[in-house]
Amino acid sequence: MSNNRIKKPKISPESIQKQLLADSVSFIDQVIKSRVYLTPQSDAAKFWYNFKSVVNTENFFPDEVTYGYCAFISKMNLFFDLYSLYQENLKSQLESLKSLNPATSVLIKTLTLVVEIGDVFEKPDITPGYSFKSLKTMKRILREFEAKKSEHPESGYSVELYNCVKQLFGLKIDLETLLDFISAYETGHFDLVQLAGQQGYELIPYADVPDGSNQYILERLKTEIKQSYKKQEAQDGISGEDHFKSIDPVLNTDKGFAAIAVSGATLVNKPEGTTELKMDESIFDKMNSSNQQVQQRGFTESLLAFREQHFHYNYRHAMAEAYYPNDILDIHDYALKTNNEIVISLYDVFCVTSCLVAMADNYRYFSLFPGKKGVQDAIPAVIESIKSVHPDIEQEVLQKEVITSIVTHFEIIENQCNPFVLLTKNEIITQLRTITELNKKADDELLFLLDTICAIENSFAYNPLYKLGNKYIFLYKACVDLNFNRMVYDYFISDNLFTPGTKSNAKDPSKSNDKLREEEFCKGISNCLKNLTRHVIANQVYPQIEDQAVIIQGGEFDVLAYFEKENLILAIQVKLSNTVKKNENAKAAWVDAHVYGKAAEQIQKDRVFLSSKSGLEFASKKLNLKKAPKNPQIFHLVITDNFLADHRIVCLSDKSARAICISFFEFYNLLFNIRVHNSQKSWDNVIANGSINYFLNIIEQNEFWRFLEDISGEYKIAEKLMLINRQNTIMMRV
Repeated sequence: MSNNRIKKPKISPESIQKQLLADSVSFIDQVIKSRVYLTPQSDAAKFWYNFKSVVNTENFFPDEVTYGYCAFISKMNLFFDLYSLYQENLKSQLESLKSLNPATSVLIKTLTLVVEIGDVFEKPDITPGYSFKSLKTMKRILREFEAKKSEHPESGYSVELYNCVKQLFGLKIDLETLLDFISAYETGHFDLVQLAGQQGYELIPYADVPDGSNQYILERLKTEIKQSYKKQEAQDGISGEDHFKSIDPVLNTDKGFAAIAVSGATLVNKPEGTTELKMDESIFDKMNSSNQQVQQRGFTESLLAFREQHFHYNYRHAMAEAYYPNDILDIHDYALKTNNEIVISLYDVFCVTSCLVAMADNYRYFSLFPGKKGVQDAIPAVIESIKSVHPDIEQEVLQKEVITSIVTHFEIIENQCNPFVLLTKNEIITQLRTITELNKKADDELLFLLDTICAIENSFAYNPLYKLGNKYIFLYKACVDLNFNRMVYDYFISDNLFTPGTKSNAKDPSKSNDKLREEEFCKGISNCLKNLTRHVIANQVYPQIEDQAVIIQGGEFDVLAYFEKENLILAIQVKLSNTVKKNENAKAAWVDAHVYGKAAEQIQKDRVFLSSKSGLEFASKKLNLKKAPKNPQIFHLVITDNFLADHRIVCLSDKSARAICISFFEFYNLLFNIRVHNSQKSWDNVIANGSINYFLNIIEQNEFWRFLEDISGEYKIAEKLMLINRQNTIMMRV
């Protein structure tokens, strides 16, 4: 496919045939990127009618390439049919919800009930449980409902409301899954095939592309490996924060999760990842007392001590998820500014969100709290009651009957069992103030963060907190098993930080965050290269020059280095995504625009400039060389903060030249001989070797990521649409 963003194609039969026969590659690119084949607003139905009338005519004789692209696009008619069907059903369900017009608090509790019940049965086709998609869907339903809310009196709980919400959940989750499937097919990562001897379709990687070369799989694997490594790397930095310097001498969160209590001794043999918790001898005396009340006090004090250690241990590991959220980005240097001009650092934001994650872990044992029973605790009695009347009832029917019974009697259950975690503002702030850094903050600052996190209109993918009157409902399971801090950075922090023109950096408030980060990034690369050469510069603008009567355009070297031993110039272009691209189309668009587009254009400028006598003399002077080198090799790299174009070749207009794109993560760890995964094989120490040619060679040979060829087959995906009839269902499987 072409790499340029293209406007909507003409869709008359004559135009379609003309465009197909003239340049089928460009035409299909237009069809996909304009989404003319998919969305009703783009006359998709008209496109399909005309497209079929062209390709099915007797006088249409495409060449082999055009025929292949016609077959490729023809399969996408299924996507249009399904997309239209989901849109139609969603519109109907949203109208039903609008007519029911529940109070916002009732809707939030009903949505929570849907995922709570789903979490018990773990059957997505019955009801969705806690997952990233279901929590994101919950948030979207709330936002859409608030935007279209009726003015007539608000209603309360009802089975009708529950069923409407559950159906909305299924439709929205399926639609998001369908759009993911469409992106995976559009960008060429997967093929759509009809199941042999069965109804439905399957998205599978192309048979001639092994898992170890599939960009869709590799990008996910590399991202997971990077985030896992960064989490471990963060531990030393976290230990240096005031909070942990204060508590770790006693609580040992840096040593592990407290699994056993001791009075003074240090255990030698402990399970990996665990530590001992030192308690006062008096607590052991109480637990061994013959007086039952004293003994109970001893056990209570012991449990509270363990709970405190576990809270701070979980806080540490939640913080590690976001401590190094992206390459060369210090969360202490950036801040968010409130409407009241309160400035709060990213570190403070993550202190609050990490505290919520640590709080959430304590609620795993929610039903042990006095007077508290979760939804799941009500189910056994309901099952027993139904089976006493219908002993031979089938399991699937039983599950549906249980759900109906719980929903029908939910107001009674809520009054008797308090199945939701409802917290007051003071309860949350009291917990936040157990963190040293947060204890220094004014109430206004903490309340701002709390209100930001629970706001329906925020840009979080999902909220762990929603405000209900003067209390907050805490969806603790949204924090326990999902990477909440990573989501906060990807969906909220990065968008707020790197919106063009945003300025909130402590180092240089005069510069926008994206520009400042790029400068810091380039300096970081140049500092790395100083281990191989002293001739290296960063962020160097070069002027337009005239060389042998030819005007050569000016530009900027992000990083430029010269290596005397090999007589080689390394010119590096940096391209940062800054914000996370959340679907395959957005990823492909970024690569097209920034790697194949802007980077390629700038590299071509760099190459022309360095190939001229005047340009080489200018660069040599800036590199602090005594004189310009003769006939140096020129090698180009593109370095990014992601894996979207990893190890792709960027071709230049000068056919004899090219550039390779790699991540900073690979560049840094390869240079400093750091292995980031147990399966990774070792390579010669680059700095000890001292050769830039060796370094560039192992980059080109993909030495750093070669081990993925052996483990990529272990990466599994199994997703399918739930609410469509079997004839048209689609499953993605890796």
